[in-house]
Amino acid sequence: MPDARRPLWIAVSLLAAGTLLTVIPGVSSDTAVGMALASGPVAVSQGWQNYKSPAGHYSILMPCSPTTETTPTETDLGPIALQKASCATNALFTTVIYYDVPATLGASPDEFLTVTADALVKGSGFVEKAARKKITIDGHPGVEIIGESQDASSFVRARYYLVGSRIYLVMVGTALSDAATPEIDSFFGSFKLN
Repeated sequence: MPDARRPLWIAVSLLAAGTLLTVIPGVSSDTAVGMALASGPVAVSQGWQNYKSPAGHYSILMPCSPTTETTPTETDLGPIALQKASCATNALFTTVIYYDVPATLGASPDEFLTVTADALVKGSGFVEKAARKKITIDGHPGVEIIGESQDASSFVRARYYLVGSRIYLVMVGTALSDAATPEIDSFFGSFKLN
């Protein structure tokens, strides 16, 4: 009988990729986000709200009331519970996913973040369009990834943070034509650890 456990980075990349691709079920992976988010940008002042996750120890501005979901997953490091809060408007898809690593990382924080970011890019099928940037939040390491769909219709920006043994993935997707909308920077800038 095959081992049903997935490497942790694969489990998270599959959830993140699935999160992006299920905005419109049944649409191809190259155009799902772009089609779902094809209209113009949303103003931060119109409908944005502060979402607080007491269990996740974070808060963030989201363009609508997010749906939350817990996905239990078996990984090579043991069982994890992927916690997701996401919302989609006609212009933006936003999500925060977090989970606690159940065992020691077996790698440096930078190596772990690199492998995790690699898995997101591979699992989502997006093409990286900028050099990865090392980032921090409250002194904790992170990495930012910027990419687009293979058909160049969709834009994705994602940030991973490693806070102790917890991984946070903060991600936004939109039509490539809306990649420079200031609401994206506002979304990322509003992510706070509590």
